[in-house]
Amino acid sequence: MKKYFCMLFAVLLLAACTVKNELQANIADFEDSGFKNNAGQVIALTDKGLLISGQRSTSDGRKNSDIDMFLANLQIAEGEMFSEIYEDTEISTEGSKYTVVIDKNIQFEFEKIGDRIIKDTQGVEYYTQEYTGE
Repeated sequence: MKKYFCMLFAVLLLAACTVKNELQANIADFEDSGFKNNAGQVIALTDKGLLISGQRSTSDGRKNSDIDMFLANLQIAEGEMFSEIYEDTEISTEGSKYTVVIDKNIQFEFEKIGDRIIKDTQGVEYYTQEYTGE
């Protein structure tokens, strides 16, 4: 009988450990402080629009982010500071994914990989100080 309970407990424990806790992307995650990567680049939703801020990374061996590629397309020089608020933006979510569209033709995609962590399509992680609790 004891063996039966041990096996039942093991099966229940295994089932509990394999239940996947799906992370849900919420537009509110971008509000207030937004997200910041290790290069100091910020993407945040403010009351005036979407803020993109930071320096374009230099060729120091660090992986380029989607923001770096965006800044390169704007012909921002390496190491140059950039800060702009875009009013015509849309953020949509599906499951753990975010799609950010600026001026109807520039698109960023992120995936929520932790309660306070997202990553872009290049695999660069961004962190937030805020916690929505959702």
